[in-house]
Amino acid sequence: MNEKSTKFWKECGIFSFYLIINIPMSGKYPIIFALITVFLVAGCKKGEEDPSISLRSRAKRLEGDWRLVSGNASYTTDGYNETYVFTGTKVKLTTTLYYPVEGIYLLGLKIKKAGTFTLKEYLLGAKLEASGTWNFNTGVGETKKKEEVIFTIDDVQMGYTGYNIFNRNSTHFVYKIKELRDKKLVINSAGKIYSESKGRYATFSTDYIFQQ
Repeated sequence: MNEKSTKFWKECGIFSFYLIINIPMSGKYPIIFALITVFLVAGCKKGEEDPSISLRSRAKRLEGDWRLVSGNASYTTDGYNETYVFTGTKVKLTTTLYYPVEGIYLLGLKIKKAGTFTLKEYLLGAKLEASGTWNFNTGVGETKKKEEVIFTIDDVQMGYTGYNIFNRNSTHFVYKIKELRDKKLVINSAGKIYSESKGRYATFSTDYIFQQ
């Protein structure tokens, strides 16, 4: 098996499907078929809600123009909290200091298989338009390979990366892929963001559902 075929096998591509449908269903072959099927299911399903088997590679499924359907975010620091609920193009912001605020929230994400992306986010009047590169994680510890996508902003066309939500107030941010289908993407992130002050940090969590 050459290198290209091996890559398709690992990514559950057409080559793997071809092997399965061409195995004779007699004698010892049903056992071989079952073993291959188990191998494919275990190897292809990276996200919690991913399809068991897909004929498209993970990078190919991630490619496209994604628009936000729904989601939520939470930001907490020094006893202060902001909670955002996204529904379509609307956002509801609740904080520990003020009454709830409702307004416009727009989030678009264009991802190219070649490893580049563009981001447009509009949050209650604040705009961020940026572009950069992305890559899958390599898989360390309990994290599966290609279970996370890593974004790096290289250029900001409009706005400021320290305010908007999707990029977690940073030019380098990581999202875990919970579900990746041809027209649906579910991602989330959680963790601490450290400030320049020694020992000070904020906790930031985000959950998004996108469609094409």
